[in-house]
Amino acid sequence: MSAIPMRRAFLVAVLVFAMFGPAAAAPKVTAAQQTSFDAWLADVAAEAKATGISETTITGALGGLTPNLKVLRLDATQPEYNQPPWGYLDSRVGPNVKQGRAKKAAHAKLLAAIEKQSGVDADILMAIWGIESNFGGATGSDPVLRTLATIGWMGKETGREKRAAFGRAEVLAALRILEDKRLPAKKLRGSWAGAMGFTQVIPTSFLKHGTDFDGDGAVNLWAAPDALATAAELLKADGGWKPGLPWGVEVVLPKDFDFAHARLDQAKTVEAWTRLGVAAPGGKPISLAPDTEAWLMLPAGHTGPALLVTANFHAILEYNYSIHYALAVGTLADRIAGRGEFGKAWPRKAPRLKVADVKTLQEVLARRGHDTGGADGKIGLKSRQAIRAEQQRLGLPADAWPTQELLDSLRDAAE
Repeated sequence: MSAIPMRRAFLVAVLVFAMFGPAAAAPKVTAAQQTSFDAWLADVAAEAKATGISETTITGALGGLTPNLKVLRLDATQPEYNQPPWGYLDSRVGPNVKQGRAKKAAHAKLLAAIEKQSGVDADILMAIWGIESNFGGATGSDPVLRTLATIGWMGKETGREKRAAFGRAEVLAALRILEDKRLPAKKLRGSWAGAMGFTQVIPTSFLKHGTDFDGDGAVNLWAAPDALATAAELLKADGGWKPGLPWGVEVVLPKDFDFAHARLDQAKTVEAWTRLGVAAPGGKPISLAPDTEAWLMLPAGHTGPALLVTANFHAILEYNYSIHYALAVGTLADRIAGRGEFGKAWPRKAPRLKVADVKTLQEVLARRGHDTGGADGKIGLKSRQAIRAEQQRLGLPADAWPTQELLDSLRDAAE
């Protein structure tokens, strides 16, 4: 067992069992897990103290804390990665349109003021509110500090550096919120992922972008004025929201189009896309200025809808880095505004890879020398680049969509 220390290997095994084993419905913390968790907390507490957070705040917040193993299971089964795009949209767009329009009408004056100040489209804010918390109906009741500490500790123990860094930074931010009395301890409750309020804001974002829009001297994420204004500030500051620019438009691709152009890390101007034969449905001109930079996205591969997305789609990604999420926000915003469905249907009946098969595909790609970012069943940018490279090599449509055909072809080549 040379790859990782034996203690870490044991803890990883315990974590995996807690997520997927027979006791997953009600996982219990083992003595080994609690000892490891306490050591992690002590290290974070020392860093917090060095930044000027008082012993009283640290002890009151972290004393007696235990890891929440439910978080580990949910982290491994996020719907953004375990549902096809149409399934994710089905559950988050259609059910929220009617209420979104009603909420928009009820808060018209507030939304106009926020849009005037931030430039962020009111329909986008309504979509975020609906998807994040069912318009305030489901903000979460899990203790935020416990959740974020679990994520940070779990990331460290399993070697997931980004999750470890995220959890640690958010715990420190939550302690700062308590130290500065920005929120009382009883308010630090939210989703299983550690986000709070109507628009699900994490502690670092609260500290950086929390907006007291109603001017009462406090940022209240459980009230529409501050929650929506904070979301707008997040989109504007972190994502660089461009006022008046659509998040994306549906397009039609010409016959024999090279799908290798469809990637979110390479933009072209609308004029350049037009020269490649890309057009709006019905052969009409694309409804974006010719000099607008846009990325071609095929969220379900070449057999599904094709979209040109703009810098504002990337701004939504900064809010929550999931293509499914950003697509759902943009689509729901369009429906709330009265715009229609995509013209091209989703390939609902086409076979698709399960998460376990995606992991297998990532393992095969890694053996072929590609960096997929790990075999975690989540198709990110690195996995898409690897898939596209192998599709091109095999003469398959290079749309970066994981298919059984690709997996079978790679397996056959290996044999």
